[in-house]
Amino acid sequence: MCRFDNARSETNLETRLKQYEQAAKECSDSIDFYQQFEDSLSMLIPSLYFFNHEGQPNYKQTVKDDILTIMGWLEELQNHQINEQTTLIRKHIDDITSCYQPVEEIYQNLSTKIDSQSLNALCIAWQHKHLTNQTKGVSKRYHVDEFHFWLSYAEHQLDSKNEEQAEVISDSVFDSLDDLVRSSSLIEMVNSLIRPYLNSCKGQITQDTLNLIMFFHNHRAYKTGKRKGIAPIEILNRTKLDKHWTESLFEALSIRTNT
Repeated sequence: MCRFDNARSETNLETRLKQYEQAAKECSDSIDFYQQFEDSLSMLIPSLYFFNHEGQPNYKQTVKDDILTIMGWLEELQNHQINEQTTLIRKHIDDITSCYQPVEEIYQNLSTKIDSQSLNALCIAWQHKHLTNQTKGVSKRYHVDEFHFWLSYAEHQLDSKNEEQAEVISDSVFDSLDDLVRSSSLIEMVNSLIRPYLNSCKGQITQDTLNLIMFFHNHRAYKTGKRKGIAPIEILNRTKLDKHWTESLFEALSIRTNT
């Protein structure tokens, strides 16, 4: 009974109460933390879309301002890991938003050929189509439905304006916007290949170094995938390499030295 009485003592109860209050506070703080984090991310994602809900392009400066504002909200959480990421994003904000300038140019070019109402609807449709490849389940079905709705609406608008070949026009708009995504993906791929070397050079890189990087990636055989064992230069020239890329490099340097 002595141990039971000790557990019910006033001192022990006060200790337990303080522990409970501390745990409740930590739980409440965690809920507030994740709620603010989730709210910030929920506003960040739409701001990164190429087009807003009206089908008009998200301009580069607007996207940049939105991202920096949301980074400020995230930094208010005073979390070290989050702050590391926000600092990195701030550092590369111009690179991150560089792809939005071509969007403006493509939109302006298309607006000279298509009425704004139809064009905006096609831009919304294209964006939903693009998002179907990045989502699953309920979200994917939502974007599929929205894509069909806005595409039908746009083509109906084009038909009502006696526009011939509405489907051809919509395909042309989609092709123009798809080229934008392909260009952005190519830039990201090249950047991901070169970035480690830039980091090791602390941003100071010469043309000779870039040429060496290019030679390496062109002559080194893929290690995995359907092109395993084949170098990009072999695909381009349709000629099998008979030596290791380092041997080809020394051979090229030797020729360069002798000329």
